[in-house]
Amino acid sequence: MRDRIEVAKLDGSQRRVLFDDDLVNPRAIITDSANGHLYWTDWNREAPKIETSYMDGTNRRILVKDDLGLPNGLTYDSHSSQLCWADAGMLVQPWWRGGA
Repeated sequence: MRDRIEVAKLDGSQRRVLFDDDLVNPRAIITDSANGHLYWTDWNREAPKIETSYMDGTNRRILVKDDLGLPNGLTYDSHSSQLCWADAGMLVQPWWRGGA
């Protein structure tokens, strides 16, 4: 089975795939529903990354790809507009989203 990110209603209806390409081992996934953003980590040992898109799957882009080990936890602080992640073997890292 391919790794993928899907969405659905809470009752399981209207299920659909948002992403099923360029994913190796997606780990953490969070939403910033106030701004309509989705964030996730890809625990790819060859090319780890943190990505984002709109919650409908459009505007997919890589946010962080340098200086990552195995990013496996995410949280978003709406008060400071910071995306923070846990990286296996490293400290929690903040990333300033600013006007993104």
